[in-house]
Amino acid sequence: MVRHATGVLVPLASRVEYYDEVRNNPHNPKYLEHYPRFTIRLGKRNSDGTYNQDVEAERRMKALEDPVSRRYLPLYTFQSLVIENKNSFEVMQSSIVCTRKLFNYIKRKDLANMQKGRPSFTSEQGDAYRIVTVEKLRNYGIEVHSVINT
Repeated sequence: MVRHATGVLVPLASRVEYYDEVRNNPHNPKYLEHYPRFTIRLGKRNSDGTYNQDVEAERRMKALEDPVSRRYLPLYTFQSLVIENKNSFEVMQSSIVCTRKLFNYIKRKDLANMQKGRPSFTSEQGDAYRIVTVEKLRNYGIEVHSVINT
């Protein structure tokens, strides 16, 4: 939590993506074309193969519409990519965006809809998520701060 200019404590959202160089290669140029980015969970796979869509995307979208819930919406969303490199950890990139602006963009572009385009899926659990690149947000006029460690 951080203290807003009004003096009120506000929540933050953060996601750290962890990759090791054995299973993934973040230095591959094709891999890095999606970075910096924010990943938004669209659905959690149930044991029967169906998807529970009452997760991050749907919850944040509902909070945008409800004046009471909006008060609990994280003020900022952070996302970082961390790799393990020779028994230590290195932050490859980190980005921050206003959560309300991020999810208004997702709403306008209908990106919370699992039927639109091709969502990405985690390799182990099969959960669905949407990649929103910093480049697309900036092209849309949304301010995003990023630090990339090269």
